[in-house]
Amino acid sequence: MLRDSWNILIVDDEHDIHEITTIALKRKKWRNKGLNVLHAYSAQEAKTILKEHDSVYFEVALIDVVMETDDAGLDLCKFIRDHLPNSVRIILRTGQAGKAPEEQVLNDYDIDHYLAKTDATPERLFALIRSCIHSSQDLLTLKAFGQQMKSLVQSLPSARKESDLLLLMEESLMFLDIKHTSRTLFFYNIDGKKLLQPHIVIEHGLELDKLYETLTELHKDYKNYQICYDYKTEESGDIWKIALFQTPCRQEIIAYDIPEKHHRKGALVFRLKYGFTQKYVIEYLHDATLFLENWCMASESIRLQNEVENDKILREKMYYERLEGIATMVTGVAHEMNTPLGVAMTSNRMIQDLAQELLTAPDSDKQDIVNDFTHSCSLLEKNIVRAQDLIKSFKQLSSGQLTDHYDEFDITSIIKDCIESMSPELRKKQINVRLQAESENNDWKGYASHLSQVIINMIQNIIRYAYKECDNGGEAEIIVNHINNTYIIEIEDYGSGMSPDTLKCIFDPFFTTGRKDGGTGLGLAISQNIVTNLLDGKIKCESELNKGTKFKITLPSEVKKH
Repeated sequence: MLRDSWNILIVDDEHDIHEITTIALKRKKWRNKGLNVLHAYSAQEAKTILKEHDSVYFEVALIDVVMETDDAGLDLCKFIRDHLPNSVRIILRTGQAGKAPEEQVLNDYDIDHYLAKTDATPERLFALIRSCIHSSQDLLTLKAFGQQMKSLVQSLPSARKESDLLLLMEESLMFLDIKHTSRTLFFYNIDGKKLLQPHIVIEHGLELDKLYETLTELHKDYKNYQICYDYKTEESGDIWKIALFQTPCRQEIIAYDIPEKHHRKGALVFRLKYGFTQKYVIEYLHDATLFLENWCMASESIRLQNEVENDKILREKMYYERLEGIATMVTGVAHEMNTPLGVAMTSNRMIQDLAQELLTAPDSDKQDIVNDFTHSCSLLEKNIVRAQDLIKSFKQLSSGQLTDHYDEFDITSIIKDCIESMSPELRKKQINVRLQAESENNDWKGYASHLSQVIINMIQNIIRYAYKECDNGGEAEIIVNHINNTYIIEIEDYGSGMSPDTLKCIFDPFFTTGRKDGGTGLGLAISQNIVTNLLDGKIKCESELNKGTKFKITLPSEVKKH
C-alpha cells in the first residue's frame, strides 16, 4: 500500500530528544513526501510498536544506545535485523561517547550511521535520514525486482495464456511503484471490448469508457517506440500519463517478422506521487521499459508455446481425419461398387441364359437374342470398367492419404480422384461437381496426400453446408488455372453462403456452425494449416449469404520438400 509520508521511529529515553527531533524534521520532505515521526521511550516499547505494525511500515529507526540498560539499543538493533526486513535502516545515537559500539557491532547489525547527540544538527540529521530512506527504497526495489525475476522463472513453465502471467505483472508493478512512489495501472489487451481492471480504474477516479476510447485512439498511430501522453481526469483533476506499447515490442523479436495479428496493444497508465518533473518521468519510463520488455518476451513465449501445441493438435487431428475420410470413402465406394457389380452379375447371368437359348431358338428369334446378347455384353463391360475406375481412384487416393510421399503428379488427376471418391455422397445429396482445367497436362511437384485432404475437406463442406436447406441439391465448380508457375484452384458453390461474422472465423480451430450435425470445426483449420505450412501456399474465402461461397487456393508449381 502506498503512503503519503516516510515513517521514522525514534527510540530514546529522553523526552527532550523526541521533541527537538520532531521539530527538526517537521517541515522536511523527500520526493515530495513528508516525514511521519513515531516515538518509543524504551527498547521494549519499540519492540512492541514494531510487532504491531506492518513489517515494511518503517523506513528509518533512530535508536539510542543506552536506555533501560547499557546495551538496550544494540539489543533492539539485533531484534530488528532478526525479525524485520533489511529495508528498515538504522541510525544509532548516544550521548555517552564511551558507549559507542565497536566497528564489528556496526557491521554485524548492518547499521547505516553512528551519530553522537552533540553532532546532531538539523542539517546533518536530515541528511542522514534522507540517505537512509534512499537506501531503504533501493533495498525494497531490489527485493521487488528479485521477486519479479523469481515469478517470471516460476510462471513461464506452467503458463498457458497471458492471464497466467498476472503474478509476474503484480510483482513487476510493485517494483515500479515502490521505487518511484507511483501508482501504475497495466493494460495488456486494448484490442478487446473492455479493459481488464475496471475496479482499479474506477477506484482512481478514471472514467472507464473514456479511458478505453483514449487508449484506442492513441494506439492508431503508434509504431513500436516509447511514447508518453497526458490524461487528465475530470472529477479529481489528477494528471495521469500513458506509456503505450505493443507485443512484441523488442527489436530482436520484431526482427523475426512476427505477423501483425500477433501484436497486442497495451499501456501503462501511471501517476507519480512526487511530481511530474521531466527527470522523474524519464527515470520511470526507463524502468517501465524493462518491465514491458520482460512482459513482451514472456507473452511471446507463451504465444509460441501455444502455437506449437495447437500445431501438434492439428497434426494429430489431421491424421485422424485422414483415417476418418478414408473410412467414409470405403463405405461410399463399397456402396457405389454394389451397383456396377450387381449390373455386371446380372449381365453375366443373362449372357449365359441367352447363349443356351440361342442354341435351341428358331431362326426367326435368333437375331433378337443376338441383340440382347450384345447389349448384355456391353453392359457387362461398361460396369466392369466403372468398378475398375472406382477402385483405381480410391486406391490412388487412399494410399496417398496414408503417406507423405513427395513426387510429381497431375494436379487435375488428384482433384478428379477426390471427386470420384466422394461421388456416392455427392449423388446422395444431388450435388453435381464440375471440374474445369486450363490444360490437360498440369504437372505439379508436391504432396498429393495433403492436397487431396484439402480438396476432400472442401467437398465435404459443400455436402454438409452449401445446400443444407435445399431438397434438390445444387451445383459446384472446381476450376484449375496455371499462371506464372502458380496453380490457382477455385472451389465454388452457389448455396447458402455465410454471414460476415461467420466468414471471419472459419479458419479458427474448433469454430463450426454445424456442431449438432457432427461438425468438429477442424476441417478448414487443418486445410489452412496444410496449404500454408506444408504446401507453401495461400487460401482465402469469399462468401455472401444466399449467394454461395468461393475458396481460392494458390500453390506453387513446385512445393519445397519438407
